[in-house]
Amino acid sequence: RYMNKMKRRIICYIVFILIMAVGLPSITACSGSVLPKGLYPMYEQSSSGAKWGYIDESGEYVIQPQFDYVGEFSEGLAWVYESESELFGYIDESGEWVIYPQFYDVREFHEGLAAVAETDSDHEENRYGYIDTSGEWYIYPKFSYALDFQENYAVVQQKTGNDWKCGIIKKDNYGEIAVPMKYDSIYWSAIDGSFFMVDGNFIAVKNSDDDEVV
Repeated sequence: RYMNKMKRRIICYIVFILIMAVGLPSITACSGSVLPKGLYPMYEQSSSGAKWGYIDESGEYVIQPQFDYVGEFSEGLAWVYESESELFGYIDESGEWVIYPQFYDVREFHEGLAAVAETDSDHEENRYGYIDTSGEWYIYPKFSYALDFQENYAVVQQKTGNDWKCGIIKKDNYGEIAVPMKYDSIYWSAIDGSFFMVDGNFIAVKNSDDDEVV
């Protein structure tokens, strides 16, 4: 019985992936398998190219295909790429612009903030900071790269010449440095929220109490 149940789940998953791949406007329901409630990116091909919108769990369009490229919704907003301006912005679940295209790179919202990038005057180097859901800067752009906040912390990078170093910032106090920019790489563990920092042959561990143990 377990194997039969697993086979049904696998078949349903394969059917869903195939439907998403060909861009059909509806989803065939599998017995005992229901998509979680939410909005899902979906595109339609036309003579002018693919246009993206969003369908709900029933496969019906909630936001009609109209965008050049889109991301998934997170905390009520999704990033959208506009090819004419080559910039990113964010829309809400009704498809309306909440933050108009103005960024050169973006990430999803986590814990009320999203990492976004603006470029320098010569358009040669992006600088990353964090905005809130209204589009206002919460942490001004000053990093060479930035990742999502996880349990109040985020990994950021700074580039000096050809040398990249990683550190960790804290959301409190507008990006206060929690771990200095001195590590080659940093990994976050979803199991216990710890960060593992790699520096050459050494590994440091930072737990939720701000302690750093080498």
